[in-house]
Amino acid sequence: MRNDVTSEHHPNCRLRNMGKYFLRDIEVTEPDAARAWFSYAGAHGIEVPKAISIWEDASSEEGFESRRMVGDAGIRVEPGIG
Repeated sequence: MRNDVTSEHHPNCRLRNMGKYFLRDIEVTEPDAARAWFSYAGAHGIEVPKAISIWEDASSEEGFESRRMVGDAGIRVEPGIG
């Protein structure tokens, strides 16, 4: 099974255009941030369903712990209000 997963390969991953996304402190689009996250997750043995759950939670106001995990990949998520 391949671990180099991107969001466009997983229709169950609902990308939401909410908030802002930064890769190494440079603002990027959500799809670019998601690609970086799923690449990192795959390289670090995080199963696809778990990676999707973490990514979706990171964009929520309540997702502090998920934002910390995504931050380990060099990605900062600033959730939108809504």
